[in-house]
Amino acid sequence: MRIHWIKAPQSRLLITGFKGIGQVGYLSIRYILDHLDHIKRIGIFESIYLPPVISVEEDYLSYPVEIYEFEDKFLLLKADELPVDSRGSYIIRKIIDELKSMEINKIISIGGLVSTLKEGEGDKVRVVYNSFWKEKLKYPYTQKNVKIYGPLANILFYTELKKIPAMALLAYADPEKPIDLRGVYNAIAACTEIIGIDIDLRELEETADELERKLGDILETDVKSDRDKYMYT
Repeated sequence: MRIHWIKAPQSRLLITGFKGIGQVGYLSIRYILDHLDHIKRIGIFESIYLPPVISVEEDYLSYPVEIYEFEDKFLLLKADELPVDSRGSYIIRKIIDELKSMEINKIISIGGLVSTLKEGEGDKVRVVYNSFWKEKLKYPYTQKNVKIYGPLANILFYTELKKIPAMALLAYADPEKPIDLRGVYNAIAACTEIIGIDIDLRELEETADELERKLGDILETDVKSDRDKYMYT
């Protein structure tokens, strides 16, 4: 696995998210990417473990795993296609190795948290940190005994080994829905507050139900009906 850098990153904060409960992590990254001006692709990932799939966007081609940069504020890792087995774990490990070599010093991962754990209407987002993340945010810590799976778990694990500060931002989502845009809205609202940028969320808030129907028709998901109660992704 290698990254083909179009230009060297200037930012030291990376934000990412993956397909999981309600597609919260993945769709949050896509929404941020699609609604920020002056965001540019600066890297394309190559691996024999990535599927031969290319997406045709409005005026460019999108590859399975890419990295974008918004001005000099943050990097955005977009993973359209990522194996969920040991091959995916290998790719994440190599990505973290590369980010460490490029002196990326903070990582935020967005994901979903099963809505059955929600404790009241005001409880929308939870967080977890690895031991190198020192900034304590206003959002409550994720409940005890919650298990984290998949790429986000790999991010937290390998950043711990590489001593990179990292956190997971988990928004509640209904595991019975293939797409939960309310969860996406809450995740993006919290993320943008943390990093100090503005993104127009009116489209997401006002048309959540309509967008869920449209995206549900075109977005292939691998959500399983028998997910672990505490599984976020």
